[in-house]
Amino acid sequence: MTENSRRTLEAAFQEWLELSRLEQGSAEVEDFLAGQPAALRSALRQRISDHRALLESAASAPPQLEAGHEIDDYRLIRELGRGGMGAVWEAEQISLKRRVALKILNPSLSFSPTALQRFRREAEAGGRLQHPGIVQTYAVGESSGLHWIAQELVADGFSLADLLAEQRQQLELPADGYQQIAEFFIRVAEAMEHAHQANVVHRDIKPNNILVDSAGNPRIADFGLAKVQDDLGLSRTGDFAGTPFYMSPEQALAKRLDLDHRTDIFSLGATLYEALTLVRAFDGDTSQQVFQKILMDDPVDPRRFRSRIPR
Repeated sequence: MTENSRRTLEAAFQEWLELSRLEQGSAEVEDFLAGQPAALRSALRQRISDHRALLESAASAPPQLEAGHEIDDYRLIRELGRGGMGAVWEAEQISLKRRVALKILNPSLSFSPTALQRFRREAEAGGRLQHPGIVQTYAVGESSGLHWIAQELVADGFSLADLLAEQRQQLELPADGYQQIAEFFIRVAEAMEHAHQANVVHRDIKPNNILVDSAGNPRIADFGLAKVQDDLGLSRTGDFAGTPFYMSPEQALAKRLDLDHRTDIFSLGATLYEALTLVRAFDGDTSQQVFQKILMDDPVDPRRFRSRIPR
């Protein structure tokens, strides 16, 4: 297999992983393979099969993490959340007696060079950035086979996605609601500009990755798909980057393009659109339907959904 074929295979595999995550593992392998180049289907089918076998093997012996367990300089307090990449715990950094968010990579993924690269990418990208609108990264390490990142704990925080879910249950926004949204997104944009000035492109701006602290301030999180523009080891083309609903046309059209900061601006616009209308700018039943709309359709005028949105 040529180097180009290997890169194409890796990109397709990463696309499968992202699709499987979005569809809660229910994505059909054969349906996915049908949309891939015929020459790669056999190797891609085997890659997916090996990955599933590894996950099943790991699931049979899950790590026994519980409150009080110590990982290096950190004592676990309570689990805050869990996803496909691993779990996030509230922990105490013993030496400094401070609370942190400890992100722990799923041990089954420690055998995946791609997963380890993504985990390292998040730590190195986040470590470059110090801004009140960005979740700070303190340290990264590995202990007894567990890979971890220690980050700033956004106490009593929640995501913008959680906030939008609450607002969908309300009949209307308060009188100053749209002004509050505008001011909120100005702060997000300022934080994003700081990242871009540091040559970090997030590549996955979306409501789930914008946290809201107890004072109502936004904090950009999860730089796992970030591209550090002057680090060749972290800016390989070929990564499947982004969540379909918020992708830029460049991501949707050719995910192997060398994307720059403008992809984040587009994704932020799609996120702002949803915050204003409570409807996604681009939606569909499958990722391909969403990609088609991103490439071919303009979003519906926001005032069609919310007539009080100020021009």
